[in-house]
Amino acid sequence: MKLRAVKPKWYIFAVFSGIIENTDTPMFLSNIRRESTMGRKRDMDRRIQRTRQMLSEALFDLIAERGYDAVTVQDIAERANVGRATFYLHYRDKEELLAAILEDFVNGLVAYIDGTDFSSFQTMNIMVFKYVEQHQAIYRALLGEGGPPIIAIRMRNIIARLIERYILTPFLSEETTNVDVELVANYQAGALLAMVSWWLDHKLTPTAEEMGDLFWRLINPGVESVLKLRQGQASGEAARADQ
Repeated sequence: MKLRAVKPKWYIFAVFSGIIENTDTPMFLSNIRRESTMGRKRDMDRRIQRTRQMLSEALFDLIAERGYDAVTVQDIAERANVGRATFYLHYRDKEELLAAILEDFVNGLVAYIDGTDFSSFQTMNIMVFKYVEQHQAIYRALLGEGGPPIIAIRMRNIIARLIERYILTPFLSEETTNVDVELVANYQAGALLAMVSWWLDHKLTPTAEEMGDLFWRLINPGVESVLKLRQGQASGEAARADQ
C-alpha cells in the first residue's frame, strides 16, 4: 500500500492562509478557507456600510447647522470621527456623497411604493408623507433653508417620474387631451414638495394622512379635469371616505 506523504504544519498553515496554492488541499481545509474568506468579506461590507452611514449622518447634521455651501470634507470627516483619507476611500468630494444619499433616497422611496396597487392619487400622497415622516432628519437637511438648491430640483424630477408611472399613466382614459402628462406630473411633484417643506417646518402637524388628503383635495380636481382621468379611479377613495 502506497503511503501518502504527510504535509508539514507550516505547509498546511500556508495553504489555509492563502499564501500558496495547492490542488491537493483536503476538502475540509478548502471549505474552511472559503468560509473564512466569505466571513471577512461580510465584515468588510458591514464596516463600509457603517462608515458611509456615519458620513451621511455627519453631512445631515452639518447642513442643518451651517448650510451645505459652508460644509467642507474636513468638517464631514471630523464630525464622523474618521480621517480625510477614509472619506476619500469612499467619495471623491461632498458632491459625490450627496449624490449617493440622493440615490439611496430614490431606491428607498421606490421600494416603499413599488408593487402597491394604487386606487387613487390620495393613496400615493399619503404614502409619500408617511415616508417623509419616517426619514424626517434627511428631509429637513435636504429641503431646509441650508440644503443644496439642486436637491429640490432633482427630488422634484424623481417624484414627477413616480407620479407619472404609478398614478397618471394607469388612470388615463381614451378622452385624455393633448396636454403633456410629464408637465402635469412635474406640476404635481413641485406642489407636493412645497407642502412637504411646509409640513417639516411645522413639526409634522397635521398628520401624514391629513396632509395627503389635503394635497389630494387641492390638486386632484384640476389634474382630473385636464387629463380626463377615468372616473372612479382618481376620486373613488375620497368618495368612499365621505360616505
